Amino acid sequence: MDTPILVAVVGLAGALIGTLIGGVISYISTRSVRRMEWKQSLVLRDLQTREDLYADFLAEIGRLMLVSLAPPPSTVGLSLFSKLVALESKIWFHSDSLGTSARELAKVVLEEFQKKSESTRKGCGQYEVCNSSR
Repeated sequence: MDTPILVAVVGLAGALIGTLIGGVISYISTRSVRRMEWKQSLVLRDLQTREDLYADFLAEIGRLMLVSLAPPPSTVGLSLFSKLVALESKIWFHSDSLGTSARELAKVVLEEFQKKSESTRKGCGQYEVCNSSR
């Protein structure tokens, strides 16, 4: 082979190999960046789901506490607690420790309803101090 042709072939082979190596490196880096973006989007979505769930739970706790103050508990059924129990169950799926805390909060709300219900059955008014001697 002539020297100029050999130089051209070696140059062409070098360019092809360089392009191939550059393409593989570009593919690997793009793939790793996409994978990292995908993982971050999953984490973000999970955090948003948890945040929404906890916000709903706390809003339901607050709503039930307000309801326990307003109407006499004898007219309030336990069906009000269905959403609270459902939210509490969802929290258990995310974390056992948060599920325990959620259960404690729900327990406080339920105890408030039970106290109001007992005071209504004893004949105490909504805002009266109940005496056990009645």
